[in-house]
Amino acid sequence: KTKDCFYMDKEQQLIMITEFCQHGELSKIIETKMHSGEHFPEKTVKRIFRQSLEALAHTHSQHILHFDVKPENILFGADAQAKFCDFGLSKLFVDAHIT
Repeated sequence: KTKDCFYMDKEQQLIMITEFCQHGELSKIIETKMHSGEHFPEKTVKRIFRQSLEALAHTHSQHILHFDVKPENILFGADAQAKFCDFGLSKLFVDAHIT
């Protein structure tokens, strides 16, 4: 959930302040599992994939193309729900036109 949002004119950046995602990046979770020799249960992989697709669908419903979806940009909060971050490369689109 977005807590605050503001635009920095000088840097031409939109800053979004979101909830703290205490479980961190998917990439770090994968790395930890690999080093310990563990594997994700199939149910967990399906849940993460489904949540990521739902997040992507929501982003697109808001006319935003992320352009940088990768494990480093998928975070998990206290609710273990996948959330996208780092919209630095994202673009707005109207109909079939990217702005």
